[in-house]
Amino acid sequence: MEKHSETIIPYLPGSTFPIVRHGLSFEEACSKHLKITLGCSKAFVVASGSLSRQTDALTRLENALGSMVVGTHQGMQPHTLLTEVLELAAQVKACRADCLITMGGGTIVDAAKIVVFANTRGITTMDALISKIQEGIQFKGTPPSWEPNRDSTLLRTVCIPTTLVRGGGGGIGIRGLDHCVESYAGGWRTNAEAQDCAVRAIRLLLPALLQTIGSPDNFQARLLAQQGSMLAVKAALFHHGPAGASHGIGHQLGPLGVSHGETSAILMPAVAKFNKSAVHAQQKTLLREGFWSEPTIAKVLLDDGLQEDTADLSQVLDRIIRALGLPRTLNEVGVGKDKFLQIAENSVND
Repeated sequence: MEKHSETIIPYLPGSTFPIVRHGLSFEEACSKHLKITLGCSKAFVVASGSLSRQTDALTRLENALGSMVVGTHQGMQPHTLLTEVLELAAQVKACRADCLITMGGGTIVDAAKIVVFANTRGITTMDALISKIQEGIQFKGTPPSWEPNRDSTLLRTVCIPTTLVRGGGGGIGIRGLDHCVESYAGGWRTNAEAQDCAVRAIRLLLPALLQTIGSPDNFQARLLAQQGSMLAVKAALFHHGPAGASHGIGHQLGPLGVSHGETSAILMPAVAKFNKSAVHAQQKTLLREGFWSEPTIAKVLLDDGLQEDTADLSQVLDRIIRALGLPRTLNEVGVGKDKFLQIAENSVND
């Protein structure tokens, strides 16, 4: 068997955790880091339904971890429904797990974060969960350290991401692009660090996604796409890049059965067009630095008849999203005009 070396990337300067790693098979890496890095011995695995049904990934992981697996859960509805998350939290607590392993896209990963949030605070009801989440949103002090206390009862998490362009539960690639656009062209709320990270993410992410579409077995392209997505989230979360209307409206499409990636694909160009007059200078700079300066992206745009001096951000996003084969209208995902008022009313409260 061919030997592979592991690459470990500290995600934040000066902090051991979180870490991102690649190079080993996922089951080998999980087994190694579960015991050695995290000091855990009881793992609860949450896997996407499609991954469990269509691949042997869950079986491979269970075989590698053996008796360390104390429970599993397969499949979750898109957009992380809190009722379902509380049920999962109860299962994890009952198993006395000290590590939560996710296999899948954004829904599964987000659910794991909320499970940790709930179980470490003794939250078991919807009212208590919503109350604590609201407290967290309003928190303005110094954020807690990322370094875990090895002597605490904190539930650790290990995430095995699987989605790139499509995929219910996240579509991390196109959702990552959404974060980049909002982080960079967010008006007065953005900052230089978030903007720099967003540009680097786009230049890494989009060429890799375009290569993946043309060559699904190009694993180097998949790796680069995931690294680009990692940068996109870093811009939004750790450098405080703002979220905007694309995310706010997109959250309301989840209950209507639209996946994360598809909400961004449909809404990004429309939101960019609506915001153009307010953030024209930011959009123009983003186009130059993040899109036209990258040869692979520029070629797709030029081949589709766009010109750098005339195309706006909305048009560029539309062409890129179409090149990735994603839906561009609500009608394509089964959302009719009868839902528009409900979506609008919910969006302004997001």
